[in-house]
Amino acid sequence: MTAQLRRSLIIGLAFLAACQAPDKPAQESSSPGFVLQALETPKDRVLSVTNWVGTYRVKTRSAGSIGEPANNLTWSDRLFYQAPLRVMMIPFLSMGLSSVDSGFYNLSSSYVVSSAGSVVESNEGKCAETASPFSTPHMTFPSDSTIQFKGYTDQGTLLSCAAVARLLDQTYPSAVAGPMFPSVFPADFFTFPLPGVDEPLHLKGRKQFITVNGAIVPSMPSPVEWGAKPIEWEISWDLWPEATDVQLVLDAEDYATWLPLGPPSASV
Repeated sequence: MTAQLRRSLIIGLAFLAACQAPDKPAQESSSPGFVLQALETPKDRVLSVTNWVGTYRVKTRSAGSIGEPANNLTWSDRLFYQAPLRVMMIPFLSMGLSSVDSGFYNLSSSYVVSSAGSVVESNEGKCAETASPFSTPHMTFPSDSTIQFKGYTDQGTLLSCAAVARLLDQTYPSAVAGPMFPSVFPADFFTFPLPGVDEPLHLKGRKQFITVNGAIVPSMPSPVEWGAKPIEWEISWDLWPEATDVQLVLDAEDYATWLPLGPPSASV
């Protein structure tokens, strides 16, 4: 077969194939109820990173006055707390275990009880102290695109500092305290969206709310009932993948018995 004939045959076969090819590729049919799922979801992406580090912060404020001038209670409490936060993700359990390292807090608290314009009882304290580390409950993933931070259930943990109390005309050493966690809330209260698969890996959450004796209320009550203590909360955390130190190790096969070779001998 000559080259010219072979070239004509190839062109003809190519033209025939082009004519017989469909205009559009056939679409695959799927059975009813079948849903294609992405190989990587935001949840899978977060769980694939074992160690996370960041910060946990709490701000609380409570101030007000109850009663009449003849019998009055006035109080003012403020707390700021910040500590390093660590989370270890466990993929096969689809959860993360968190812990809080040693932190720092600034606390001021006072109350005054007066009757007929005279102070009957008071207690006041202010300090800046370090806080011990502690473990917190785990993080879960309600869906492939959300994370639930369950770090606020230890109601028995209080931050405290020394104070001076006064009862009538006597003063004595005392203490003041503030909570670093609110009470238990509905399961979805601390649920936040995860970053998308094309977004930077950064877990961040922030909540502002008001509680009265442990229950969430829509707004600050007015007037405040005797015995009730409204607290304004602001809780936030930031988490990002922990940077790991990488060490380069070079190894040579049979290094223990390796001997250098001299230059090739010159031919005579």
